[in-house]
Amino acid sequence: MSETVDQFCENLRVKLTGMENRLSDFQTEVKSDRESMKAAIDVKIDETKASLNSAKDDAQAARSRMSALVEEKKAETKDEIAQWKHNREAGKLERRAEDLEAYATWAVLVAADALDEADLATLQAISARLDADYVAAS
Repeated sequence: MSETVDQFCENLRVKLTGMENRLSDFQTEVKSDRESMKAAIDVKIDETKASLNSAKDDAQAARSRMSALVEEKKAETKDEIAQWKHNREAGKLERRAEDLEAYATWAVLVAADALDEADLATLQAISARLDADYVAAS
């Protein structure tokens, strides 16, 4: 496999492992009393929002680049690519491979952004549930 694809897989693995670790750590914290849980959740929400905000521009840029590349690649037909192979047009095939590797990298960035958004939504839902349960128990 190419180095770009290997890097893409490694980046995705790191992001998923990081999310799994954060959720695991968070589950441990949730076992404490309500006040410390609420404080821990608020801290996690703030941290996640900060992380999400810092990555937002990169994710949006990746989405834009992905859209532009999709439009560009629509023009390339299977027949045209087969013709490149047949004619041994290595430059065109190399450019196509590089473009699609870049697309995969951008897709990981967008997916990581979505994971961060899901992480934030989960934390906010837990916080809301704690509030609702506390009021219901009072």
